[in-house]
Amino acid sequence: MRYPAPLRPGDRIGVTAPSAGVDDGLRARLDVAIRTVEARGYEVVVGSCMDGAGHVSAPAAERARELMDLLTDPTVKAVVPPWGGQTAIDLLPLLDWDALRAAEPTWVVGFSDMSTIITPLTLLTGVATVHGNNLMDTPYRAPEGLLTWLDIVTMAPGTTFTQVPPNRHRAQGWDDYRTAPEVNEFTLDAPGTAGLTQHEAVLDALGGLGVPIVADVECGHVPPYLPIVNGARGRLVCTADRNELTQTLG
Repeated sequence: MRYPAPLRPGDRIGVTAPSAGVDDGLRARLDVAIRTVEARGYEVVVGSCMDGAGHVSAPAAERARELMDLLTDPTVKAVVPPWGGQTAIDLLPLLDWDALRAAEPTWVVGFSDMSTIITPLTLLTGVATVHGNNLMDTPYRAPEGLLTWLDIVTMAPGTTFTQVPPNRHRAQGWDDYRTAPEVNEFTLDAPGTAGLTQHEAVLDALGGLGVPIVADVECGHVPPYLPIVNGARGRLVCTADRNELTQTLG
């Protein structure tokens, strides 16, 4: 596993939307997020694939090309999307995986539809990625009284930890790349149906894998957007009175 270098003031951070862009009504919110990152000393480079008029920021070929350009530019140290969307999966066959493996490792951060990008990126290139908050979640402040699980995150040696890829990956034969224990993250922003609760839906999709499943982890869509490093080693403890994830890089 290869880990990108830690970010330092003055580093360039690329912003592109591999899935959904930002419509005009939310551009002011995007500007606030960008200024917040710049105030921390980073240079922000915003790509051209950011249009929010439709459900995607640009045609798939253009989104893939811009993502490739950022990930293979040695001056860009991290890439973050504004948020997720629905069709980032369209980019996977258009990315040059050999070029990505040969490039200097770059941090890629995001959740929701971005897991469609960061999961195969880690699996196929050996470069760690971060399942963490998107740019539009910036400036970030930890909410009070909501840290119900995984309150403690430290860096120390442990056992292998990976997150469960989206079910669409399982259908495409990605099972061979996964190791247990694994974490499934889903939230309460989508109601269950009359005959199927969210927990039942998760068990229906993943229960046959024969691996541990930890539900209701606040690592996406809901605060505190717990960051999890895909590819890092870690130790996961989930008991009646203790919930803890300990990860180490290297």
